[in-house]
Amino acid sequence: MTLRSTRHIIPLLAATFILAMAGCARHSAAWPEMDKAEALMESRPDSALRIIDGIDPGSLDAREENARYALLRSMALDKNYIDTTTFDILQPAIDYYPEHGTADERLRTYYHQGVIHLNRKEDEAAMQSLMKAIDLHAEATDTLTLARAYVAEGNLFYNEYKISDYIKCNLAAAELYKAKHDTIKEFRRYRNAFDGYTIMGNRVKADSMLAICRKAVDENPEYKMYLSPSLLSYILKFGTQQEIKECLYRYQDIELTSEETVDLARGFLQIGEPDRALDVINGVAIGPRTLDSVKYDLNKIDILEKLGHYRDAFLLYKEYDAVNDRYYKGLFTNDLLHADKRHQLEIDSLNRLRKKDKTILGILCGVFALTIIAVWLYYLGYRQKARRRLTEKENENLKLRQESLQKDKAKAEAEKTIAEADRLKAQARKEKAEADRQKAEVEKAKAEADRQKAEAEKAQAEADRQKAEVEKAKAEADRQKAEADRDRKAHEVEDLRKKVADLEEEQNRLKELEATQAEMARPVREAINRRLEMLNGLLRKEITNKDDHAAPYKKWVEMVHGDRKEFMRMMRQAYEESHPGFIKHLADHDLTDDEVGYLCLYAIGLRGNEIGDYIRNKRHYIMGSAIRKKLGLGEHDTNLGKYVRTLLEGYQL
Repeated sequence: MTLRSTRHIIPLLAATFILAMAGCARHSAAWPEMDKAEALMESRPDSALRIIDGIDPGSLDAREENARYALLRSMALDKNYIDTTTFDILQPAIDYYPEHGTADERLRTYYHQGVIHLNRKEDEAAMQSLMKAIDLHAEATDTLTLARAYVAEGNLFYNEYKISDYIKCNLAAAELYKAKHDTIKEFRRYRNAFDGYTIMGNRVKADSMLAICRKAVDENPEYKMYLSPSLLSYILKFGTQQEIKECLYRYQDIELTSEETVDLARGFLQIGEPDRALDVINGVAIGPRTLDSVKYDLNKIDILEKLGHYRDAFLLYKEYDAVNDRYYKGLFTNDLLHADKRHQLEIDSLNRLRKKDKTILGILCGVFALTIIAVWLYYLGYRQKARRRLTEKENENLKLRQESLQKDKAKAEAEKTIAEADRLKAQARKEKAEADRQKAEVEKAKAEADRQKAEAEKAQAEADRQKAEVEKAKAEADRQKAEADRDRKAHEVEDLRKKVADLEEEQNRLKELEATQAEMARPVREAINRRLEMLNGLLRKEITNKDDHAAPYKKWVEMVHGDRKEFMRMMRQAYEESHPGFIKHLADHDLTDDEVGYLCLYAIGLRGNEIGDYIRNKRHYIMGSAIRKKLGLGEHDTNLGKYVRTLLEGYQL
């Protein structure tokens, strides 16, 4: 380049600038229509698209108008869920805004360019566009587009298993949605962060995210459906055996995705139910050998090994190993793996180049053409050297990442072995504790039998002594009468003992029910506890064979038997308080109070034969048949107890 040619370029650039400014000063009649479309873009995207479609592209005057039309049309199509895989529409904006647009216009252009790349399955190009959009976070005011860029970038990080970056993107998007009061999108981003911390095994931060999500669910109960699958993964990762078991039986009837169903199968394996786990995982439909099948294969191998199907497990392991190797090989050859680092290096390099350009520009203003050429040649050599260093750095980073993944894989195998050993130890301890408990129960039963035998012998001796005294004091006629009276009273005492045994059986059944039904509503538990307190108080007394004790005990035993109907009434009142919808549903089907109380015994966990024994009515099935007719159930439609408990779960408060 010579000094003479430079003198000609400067006036040309000045003229071009003046013409460009003059062109920007006026707009065609389409410009106000585009203002209307932009104002409606977020609230009514369908109306915005109709306005854009009503503009004739041939009526647009300048590059700026064509660029704005292209950007607004791309935004409207995206807002109306119309995916595009070509750049025909957006290209004028791509050509114009990166150099001439505002920060918001550049942000929107880069974001929608990234969306098109995503639709074309070009993840690396999409990542480059999204990172350029996010680089404008300090300048742009369109926080909603910025939040969407964070979400899209986070999804790309998730596909490359960069969970830490995935979490950062979702938290950044959540803060932006929170500022816009978009609660549902804010909640989903926090839920994604919760999933990420669960995958990383960071329970402290996972609990922190869970607290935020639960608060949102309390304020918006309809969000619960979005949190449920994430809770399943969290409990399987951090929960106790009892928590996992309760969670699995709560989720087994919920419609889940393939990945969530695999987690469900894994949970049944964790609680020692491999048969159930195999049934669940066999119901998962897995397509061609892809990354989704890796998790499926790994879990199914563990289940088959646990069931002793070693040949099937070995064959499946060969398939898993091939898919796993192919995935990691593809991961390390994928340019997206280092796209974020390469982008940062490009930014640093660009900043350095811009600084250098300023220096060169100053030199161009004060030196001759020969010096300019020399500096330019130096710049070219420097840039080539920088590229070479960048390539070497990328190769070094790739090697380090491969070594890190190998170490992580070995560590995971070691942790798995340790966990299996700990599980076997825990199982052995549990079996020993169960044996000790059974032994203690046998010894306790033996001691009780010895005590009862001693008391019987003592009672017999006392009866013999009384009999001898009576024979001495009365005549033969009185003796015969006394013997008749003793026989009658002995029969009454025996009858009382049987009734007391029935009460003890009821007491034990209620205690077992109270111990096994931890999730029972508080009013129902209180009703059962009041019944137990009454039985405990009455059974503290000791029934003897003395004749003068028979009448009082007969009176309170009959009182307790008669109180069963009162207990059924208390149970019905308890469910009216804890599950009013459940009781209303029964009342709407014209069930009497006795029939509602009868169904409440099913609701607390009793079976049909137990209810018959409890209410002292061997023909209770007649009442059950009448209830079925009122509820519209056939004799063989379903078990009445199961129907009642399912109905009760549907009316949980």
